[in-house]
Amino acid sequence: MLTNSAYSKDKLEGYLKEIDRYDDELLSLRGSYMEECKAPRERIKEVITSAKDAGINPVAFRNALKAHRDERAQEKRIAALDMADRADYETIMEALGAYADTELGQAAIDSAKRLHDENQAVLDQLGRG
Repeated sequence: MLTNSAYSKDKLEGYLKEIDRYDDELLSLRGSYMEECKAPRERIKEVITSAKDAGINPVAFRNALKAHRDERAQEKRIAALDMADRADYETIMEALGAYADTELGQAAIDSAKRLHDENQAVLDQLGRG
């Protein structure tokens, strides 16, 4: 039998009800966000339709769009790196050469970045100890 008052049914239910209110708030915000996204998404569809109407293969165009978006996302990730990480990234890219432009090369770069981040986290933790 639980005797700790922190585990009382009333307290636990109170916490759950409070979280329910925040979940409801998040759901409402998500709905508002989705509503605000409708217009830009519709305009994107119109541009894709215009490209198709101009004789551009829509399947090929969508793949080019995906590659373009991926490239923009990668540029943003690189821009967010601190100086040391960016220097390491550039060194890795230089060492990989054209290989870095392939899917496998990008996976190697991502893996190296993850390993670097994990190592940095361990070093940071040791520094605090």
